Amino acid sequence: MKRNRLFALLLTGILSLSLLAACGKKDDAKEIDIPALWTTITEKVELPDLMELDDTTLKDIYGIDPADLESYTARIPFMNVQATEFFIAKVKEGQLDAVKEAISKRQAALDEQWSQYLPDQYELVKNYKLETVGNYVLFCVCAKADDVVKLFTDAAK
Repeated sequence: MKRNRLFALLLTGILSLSLLAACGKKDDAKEIDIPALWTTITEKVELPDLMELDDTTLKDIYGIDPADLESYTARIPFMNVQATEFFIAKVKEGQLDAVKEAISKRQAALDEQWSQYLPDQYELVKNYKLETVGNYVLFCVCAKADDVVKLFTDAAK
C-alpha cells in the first residue's frame, strides 16, 4: 500500500515537472542569415535596382540607431521613380518597439511622398508589409510583398 502511494506521488511529481517544462519560454525564431535571406529574395522576386544603406544613411532615412541592431540590410531605390524598399534586421533585446516605431514613421513619410506622385508606386506604399518573428523584423514595400513575407517567415522556421 505504501509502495503504491509512493509510486503515485513520484509519478505525479514527474508529470508535474514535465508539464512545467512544456510551458517554458520557446524561442520564436531560429537564427536567420540576413544576407542569405536577401539573396533568396533577389533570386525569387524581380526588383528594381536598389542601393544598400550604411549606418549613417540608415539613421538619417529611418531614424534607427544601428547600435539597436545586431545585423541588418536596408535597401532603397537608386532613382526616385520607384517606391520599392526593404529593411530586414535582427534587433537587440528590448529595442523592437523603438525600431518598429521608427519604421512606422518611415512608412508615413513614404505615404506622404508618394500620395501625390506616381499612383502605381503609391499602391505599393499603401500595401507595405511590416512583420516580426522573435527579434527579427521585416519592412517591405514591393509588388510581391506577400511573397517576401513568406520567404521571411519560412527562414525563421
